[in-house]
Amino acid sequence: MRFTAWLVLFATLLLWSGNWIVARAAREEIGPALATVGRLILVLAILLPFTFRGLTGKLPLLKRRQWIVLASLGLAGGGPHLALQWLGLHYTTATSGILYLSVTPIFILLLAAPLGERIRLAQWAGVLISFGAIRSTSPSFSPWCADSASSTCFPGWRGKPRLMTCG
Repeated sequence: MRFTAWLVLFATLLLWSGNWIVARAAREEIGPALATVGRLILVLAILLPFTFRGLTGKLPLLKRRQWIVLASLGLAGGGPHLALQWLGLHYTTATSGILYLSVTPIFILLLAAPLGERIRLAQWAGVLISFGAIRSTSPSFSPWCADSASSTCFPGWRGKPRLMTCG
């Protein structure tokens, strides 16, 4: 793999994880809605110089139905994800937040299968590698614990919400 590709992968990792740390640090001063809008404006300001020429040629070709689909996906995907992430960081550490995000591939495959998506062996292998990395990084991590470091769990999904110790 070329050096540039490795550099892009490292920058992505650094920016993604740094995002969680900054969000955790600033969660009391900035509300979820303002944080989400601010982050999206920042991303737009960074990416627009690289994408403006291509977008100006392609956006006028979109039909009304395609605009509706694009807007719906944007509003239903990125916005709520960022707002809920910000809100969730009020109740857990940045490390736990990143670990929760790391289980996303598992849920993607579990939700894709009922929708008729054929899941290949390589995809399951990727999920196993991802989950193995999570377990090796934090052996006490549980997706049902709000904060694995303090071993506080909220198993409300099993019945009455109550605190218990994760072990």
